[in-house]
Amino acid sequence: GVIREACRALVELGAQRVVFMTFHGSPLHGAALEEGVRALRELGVPALSPFNVVLRTLTEVGDVSRFAPAVAHLSAPQAREVLDALPLDFHAGFFETSMALWAAPDSVSPVHKALPPCPKITPKSSIALAARAARRAGASDVARDLGFAAIGMGWNALRPFPGYTGQPALATREAGEFFARVILDAYEGIAEDVLLGRAPSPPPIMPWLAPATLGGRLPAGPRPGV
Repeated sequence: GVIREACRALVELGAQRVVFMTFHGSPLHGAALEEGVRALRELGVPALSPFNVVLRTLTEVGDVSRFAPAVAHLSAPQAREVLDALPLDFHAGFFETSMALWAAPDSVSPVHKALPPCPKITPKSSIALAARAARRAGASDVARDLGFAAIGMGWNALRPFPGYTGQPALATREAGEFFARVILDAYEGIAEDVLLGRAPSPPPIMPWLAPATLGGRLPAGPRPGV
């Protein structure tokens, strides 16, 4: 495909190590970049898709209290709401808006300060049912992925479609700086190991989605806002 051809061209141009730069968390996007990682590995070139680390950190967050410094400016009830929602704050919410306020503040419209919290999301029932079945069968990783997919599809189905998750109005530059430090600390060792050929690139989330949708040819859910 296009990704593999681009990677072969990079090697022909003399690339010895490749890092795929993205902050787009669509599972199919991650799967496409993973094709590039594989293509380069087959050609003997170490490649890293680092955003997978961020997505796995968020979806497998576990004890959210380790992110407490990011919400130190909030009241206790608000802080608990934001932390509890963090694993599902996947688009233009508190996490991403804070990151943007830190890294590129001129790109953030002040309108974010007036946005209400994202409306309550009802998970896609059929996918949520599959998640429960997977959990009962002991397939905890698949159950987690399906649960995340059920929420994502439920968010896409919101009408009117908000375009964001979580509570972007509560975002701050300081929270973004904290998240950036966490990400960079995680990236440093992984990047060194991968680019020096000591470890494979971290895998994308929901690796089963690409074959399940025939590489994205079948719709994975409703189109946002439609």
